[in-house]
Amino acid sequence: RRVRHREFVPADHRTVDIREAARIVGAGGGAGGEAGLKLVEELADLLGAAVGGTRVAVDRGLLPFARQIGSTGKVVAPQLYVACGISGAVQHTAGLVGVRDLIAINTDRTAPIMAMADLAVVGDAPAVLRALIQRLRVRRRGAPPEPAATGKG
Repeated sequence: RRVRHREFVPADHRTVDIREAARIVGAGGGAGGEAGLKLVEELADLLGAAVGGTRVAVDRGLLPFARQIGSTGKVVAPQLYVACGISGAVQHTAGLVGVRDLIAINTDRTAPIMAMADLAVVGDAPAVLRALIQRLRVRRRGAPPEPAATGKG
């Protein structure tokens, strides 16, 4: 035999088919438009995750159809799904099968996705994403994270 296994090269999280992605950061109508999508992509890069989204995000031209999750898109089963500004309409959640850990960020605490989430964060998706990205960057550098603001003066 002349074939030798040298190393395993994982798929590029930016281009992998979302059906095969172990981690996905999803963008919805509440993700904050083009600026919010840049934050979603930055978080995905930090997590080594693919970017997916809802039909609303695709219809607005933020994502290509190949990245649409749901009954009119693709069915995914990632270990981690971070839903950013996604309400959790049945057309979208029909595409989430066997998600191990679901984190939802939404301003509406009664949104269906929040009830499905293992961790539900009530807040504006772009603001939460900026804070999360900053914390992950600090953690990557090995510096201790700054204490969260308490609002007490």
